[in-house]
Amino acid sequence: MLLSHVDEEIMLLKEQSKSLFPPVPQSFGALMEMYELNYIQLRLLLGEFEALPEYALAKVVGHVPVALTITDRAKHTTNLTLTYCFSSDHEGGRSYDLDLRVYHDARQVEVVGQTHGLKAQSFLRGTADSMLAYRWRTNRFLYKWIRHLRRHQYQFALTSK
Repeated sequence: MLLSHVDEEIMLLKEQSKSLFPPVPQSFGALMEMYELNYIQLRLLLGEFEALPEYALAKVVGHVPVALTITDRAKHTTNLTLTYCFSSDHEGGRSYDLDLRVYHDARQVEVVGQTHGLKAQSFLRGTADSMLAYRWRTNRFLYKWIRHLRRHQYQFALTSK
C-alpha cells in the first residue's frame, strides 16, 4: 500500500509525539527533530504551503482568532507570521507574533523571530549554549501552540486584511 506524504507525516508525528520535548535542550540534533515535527504539525494545520493565501484568519468559537501572514515566498522557503488577534479589527490588538521560516526541501520549520506587543525580541547574545536554549524554548513553544490550534480545530480561511 502506497502512502501519501501527508499520511507518512501523520504516522511519523504519532510515533514521535508520544514523548513531549523536555524544557531543557538535549542536543542540536534534538532541536532539528523539533524543527521536523513543527513542519509536520504546521502542514497538518495549514495544508500545502504553496497553496496558502497571503493572509488568512482562523476563528473558533470561544477562542481568540489567529492570523497567518505570508511575508516572503521563495523556491525553497516560505516565511510567515502567526499571531493572535486580540481586537475586533485583527490589526491593532496583536500582542504575540511568531515569525517562521518553512524549509520545503528539508521539511523543517524554524522560529526566526518573535514580537511581544510592539517590542521585537532578538536572539540572545552569548554562547552557543544560550543560543541553543533560546531556539529550543521558542520552537518548543511553537510545537505546543500548533498542537493547541489543531486540538481546537482552527482552520484558516482566506480573508482581506
